[in-house]
Order: sequence, then C-alpha cells, then structure tokens
Amino acid sequence: YRLAYRRRFDVQSERCFFACVIPPGVSHIDLIESVASHDQTALLTLTGYCMSLVYEAFARIKNLKDCRYGELKGFPVGRSDKFHAALSRRVVYLTAITQDFADLEGELGLPSGTETLSNGFSVPVDETERRRSFQQTELRDILQFEIDALVALSLGIPVEVLDSVYRNLMPVLKMYDRERNIDRIAEIKSAIAFFINREAL
Repeated sequence: YRLAYRRRFDVQSERCFFACVIPPGVSHIDLIESVASHDQTALLTLTGYCMSLVYEAFARIKNLKDCRYGELKGFPVGRSDKFHAALSRRVVYLTAITQDFADLEGELGLPSGTETLSNGFSVPVDETERRRSFQQTELRDILQFEIDALVALSLGIPVEVLDSVYRNLMPVLKMYDRERNIDRIAEIKSAIAFFINREAL
C-alpha cells in the first residue's frame, strides 16, 4: 500500500495534494508521487496529514509548484501519536472502500465494536456495510472534518489559525463550501471538541 498524491501543485485550486491510499499492483504516471512504508499506521497517518487543511496551508505558504517526497519530508508531523490511531482509521474509512483494501484493514486492526463519529454516526462493524456507508457524501464530509481536527490537535494548531488559512488561502474550496451550504470551520471546531471530550473520559 502506498500514499499517492498529485505532484504538481496549483495553489490557486481547491486542493493541492488530492491524497489517497493506493493498493498493491497499482501503477501511476510521473505526475503522481507515491510513498510506501513498512509501518502501515505511519503510512495512513502521513496520508491523513496530506488530506488536511494544515498541509494545504503549508503548500500554499511555501508556494510549492512541485512536491516530491524530499519536499514532503520537510512538512511537520505531530510528535504525539495520541491522535494518530483515530486519524489512521478515518483515512481507511475514507479511502478503503473496495475489497482491494481488505488486507490493510486487517493489518490496521479496526475496532471490533462500533465506533461513533463526531456527528453521532455509528460505524458499521461489518466491512461490506461499512464500505457502502462511506460512499455517502455526507459521511465522507464528516470524515474530512475529523481528519482536519485530528491533524490540528496533533500539531497543536488552534482552530483560529485554520480559520485564517481557510479564509485567506483557500478561496476555491470556500466557494464550493458556500455553494453546498457547508460551514467547514464550525464542523472542524465541533470535531475538535468531540475528540478533546473523548480524551477527557
């Protein structure tokens, strides 16, 4: 399994990375950069970071046009792994929606019981039902908000900074959110509160 992302960045677009996990046997052209790791949790964690508003902000602040892995290694990763397990699961929920990812799900060791998301949705234990559920746009949005929240928490970045990044550096995403009637920062703030409260339990 590999992290794959768009190598050539357009900082004026909706997103730069468009990151995902690709299964074994998949090849790609040179305009895509891919990264493998023996540690699947580390791979999924890095994928989650690449999916986040935080990494989008770094790409825009650096004004990156071309991002090979050497550039990516200069991006920060949270030292505390307190939030990385939850981040890894959300990457799996978001990207591993076919049978090609069954081994990855097994290696990660997804919860045997029900997991609840910040919007109250209970993740199905059955893998077929879980994959079918996460093809729904609303649930995929929730997973993205939670990924943004977990990366911000891991790096200790206040939601006010995310708000500034979103308002000032991501006009296209903000426009799409407005068209879909999404308050992204409010959703991320709610997800942050959810994870902080869960840590306090």
